[in-house]
Amino acid sequence: MKPSSTSCGAWRVPLFVAGAGLAVVGLGVAVWVAASLGMGTTGAPDASSATLAPTSAAPPSPLAQQAQALLRRGQAAQALALLEHDLPATYEQLSAGALLVELSRHLGASDAAVQRGERLVQRWPQRSEAHHALAQALGTHLREGGLGAALFSLGAYKRALTQAVALDPGSVDARNNQIGFLIYAPAMVGGDKAQARRLCHELSQLDPAAGSMMLAMLLEEEGDTAAALALCREAANARPGYQDLGVVYASLCETRGYMDEAIQVATRVVEGPLTAARFRALYQLARLGLERRVSAQTCLDQLDEVAALAPPSDFMPNPARLQSHRGRALERLGRFEQARAAHQRALELDPELDAARAALRRLD
Repeated sequence: MKPSSTSCGAWRVPLFVAGAGLAVVGLGVAVWVAASLGMGTTGAPDASSATLAPTSAAPPSPLAQQAQALLRRGQAAQALALLEHDLPATYEQLSAGALLVELSRHLGASDAAVQRGERLVQRWPQRSEAHHALAQALGTHLREGGLGAALFSLGAYKRALTQAVALDPGSVDARNNQIGFLIYAPAMVGGDKAQARRLCHELSQLDPAAGSMMLAMLLEEEGDTAAALALCREAANARPGYQDLGVVYASLCETRGYMDEAIQVATRVVEGPLTAARFRALYQLARLGLERRVSAQTCLDQLDEVAALAPPSDFMPNPARLQSHRGRALERLGRFEQARAAHQRALELDPELDAARAALRRLD
């Protein structure tokens, strides 16, 4: 059974939202958010004590399907409004409630996302998906609240993720969160690369490709990008349609300087379903295209598609950098006023973005 999505939670800027059928993980270009907090391993099931099988994701409810259709058209705000229209009815449909929590946290309402996650857990206390949604909401809230919020809410975050794993030991999503925490968290809050390696091997019992992907991330974090890339190549040959793995693979190729291979791998991901992994790969193609003097119009079209249609998630491209790349493409097309506007927008989003500031000086 192929998992519908994977996630490293707050520990790696993720690529897609499980509730929306999206995906996560980006190596090399991903940025770990140091203020984020993840789960420990207390209470997590031990795969060696039982025969595990990956959990089959339940089909989305009718309401969730309607919201997902809006997301596929780039209408995230409308999807959230649909789910908010009748909140009691939304909470009665687990997948719709989880999607409500995800969209709330991605569209800037982290307090509401936590409250909605808590309500979802009250309605579905024995479902891993509810606890996982709450944990993700708490992670976003912790990132936005800084150290004070982290110290106050760390326990709740750990409990939610631990419960998600305990309720569903076959959840690839929950186990990826667990491993992501162990890889990227500081040791003082429970990071443990040796434990992460053991759990990667356990994950391989559930899903060999997912286990290889997470182990590659661990190897990359340890500095062994050559071994990480070799592992991705082997896993991709065994499961070429796994988009999440493709994003990790393409990013590692870029890190190692194998640009032709990176473009080939990212292109295969883009040719697949419209997941967030697909949009992350499209963004990578646009970036590499600008560096390699690919048609500027092609690069601009790719960037505009990401900006218009990519679903909200933790792991979408930095919007300021996306605007800066749009500006570069517009410059190459000779559309200098539009290029200036794009770079100005990039600086509004990130006043510290040197590339946009340099571009504006160049255009003056």
